[in-house]
Amino acid sequence: MKKEIRDEIIKVLNGRHKVGTLQSEADFLSGAMQMYLLLKPKSEKDGSWCPPEWVFGIMGGKSFVE
Repeated sequence: MKKEIRDEIIKVLNGRHKVGTLQSEADFLSGAMQMYLLLKPKSEKDGSWCPPEWVFGIMGGKSFVE
């Protein structure tokens, strides 16, 4: 992994932790999607970084661990 990507991931995770956003499944999934975009930025163009059911599931209160 490139050092700049690693450093950005650590920066983002530390920032999310400091503001208390790691409290729910939605927070975790949002962070995972953000990390994926940092690792594969080209995937944002075609939408392959996030299946639509993840977004709609979060909006509908669906649990991703059940």
